[in-house]
Amino acid sequence: MSVILRVPYSMRNLIGDVEETECVGNTIGECLDDLSEKFPGLKNKLQYEKGEINGSVLVFLNGKSIRSQKGTKTPVKDGDEISIVPLAAGG
Repeated sequence: MSVILRVPYSMRNLIGDVEETECVGNTIGECLDDLSEKFPGLKNKLQYEKGEINGSVLVFLNGKSIRSQKGTKTPVKDGDEISIVPLAAGG
């Protein structure tokens, strides 16, 4: 199953300086596992371990936060789009 991952400009260097790449999996977590093997820098940025993603990024599936779904256990299907958005702090 092929899923598209989109990342913002600030993270493109982690996936070969492209806007998007494909990943394979049946859930968000499986897709992130696949991407972590291909792009170790992305895994470090997400601090993705044991199905958990750090709080400094938001992950969306087709425009909806995975936090409001099943987190990394959210199922994906062919053609879905995962987006990673880093949080910005301000004051």
